[in-house]
Amino acid sequence: MTTKINGPWILFQHGSDPQKHHYQDQENNLAYKLEEFTQKDDPNRVIRLARDVQWAQQRPTAMGPDNSYFYLGPENNIGYLIYGSTSTRIPMSSMLRGGKKEGSVSRYWKGQNGSQYKWKVTPTRMECLDNGRTLALWEVNSSESDHYSKLTLYPKAIPLITEVLTTLILNQMALKLEWYPLDQDSPA
Repeated sequence: MTTKINGPWILFQHGSDPQKHHYQDQENNLAYKLEEFTQKDDPNRVIRLARDVQWAQQRPTAMGPDNSYFYLGPENNIGYLIYGSTSTRIPMSSMLRGGKKEGSVSRYWKGQNGSQYKWKVTPTRMECLDNGRTLALWEVNSSESDHYSKLTLYPKAIPLITEVLTTLILNQMALKLEWYPLDQDSPA
């Protein structure tokens, strides 16, 4: 059965650790998994975000790379990203560019399609925007349930779903690892 985009897709984040958790859809199907991918004898951590093959086969509009890799620097410092099986290294700092206004909670990033996107970042709510239009909304669950947060992906986000999830997770890591204070520009 193929899932169509009639409205937003909902994914539930299970686990609060920004370096190890997974996402399930409303039918409890695994959609994405974030896990350690470090090779033996590598002093730096590598974390892989992987789209579930069966889930993706039922959702052909979920395009883009199946995986993204977070290469962390020494002691979990900011490093670089790689999408899919490419060798292009994208500095994490370029995906966490701060807003122009003092006190801005916005973080800007460039998609593989060349378009600029923005995350409005707070510890309990993040909104991804494309020219003022909401692509995705992530909110920490305030009730007692089995999931930590809910991610609502609107139809325009589906073709770049892995990039949206990657940059969401990157902002979660940046908050937890204190790579930048939210009232200042992103790290150099």
